[in-house]
Amino acid sequence: MTARCELTELLADSCAHCLGHTDPAPDPPPPVNTGRWFHAIYPGVCEVCGNRFTPGTPIRLEIPKGWRAACCADGAPS
Repeated sequence: MTARCELTELLADSCAHCLGHTDPAPDPPPPVNTGRWFHAIYPGVCEVCGNRFTPGTPIRLEIPKGWRAACCADGAPS
């Protein structure tokens, strides 16, 4: 009896999976774990650098870290 692939059930000598001819899986896109930029209403602390920010400073939420202030971000609105 001829060996069969456990994944595809094709004959092992005819299976691209067994012969190693499959394309590697593409890298998944990075998860979207940040919120949009907006101006702070209350004072707080930037979770990246620890600096305090004041009301009016552009901030955004980064899960699970916390609030990222404009002091530690590229592309933050002014």
